[in-house]
Amino acid sequence: ITFGTLGCRQNGVVTASARLGEFMGTNQESLARDMSVGQGESLTVLANLIGIKAQDKSAFFKATKDNFSSMYAANNKTTGAVLAAALSVYKLA
Repeated sequence: ITFGTLGCRQNGVVTASARLGEFMGTNQESLARDMSVGQGESLTVLANLIGIKAQDKSAFFKATKDNFSSMYAANNKTTGAVLAAALSVYKLA
């Protein structure tokens, strides 16, 4: 915490973006699997972390499934790029 590692601040508060980045990094494989089928625990947790409302989750899940290949394209090599792509396809759906 003192050095600001792991998304922590000196006041001991973990930032939301740090939690999201840590979750995506730790759960890459299960998240990719869940996105490819449009359902699953990892995808549900991701939706919760980014603040997708309950009534909008099914649309988010469908958007990740329908656009899986573009979200995991060769140019999206980082978890941040995959997240940006997921949010982009969701907003376009």
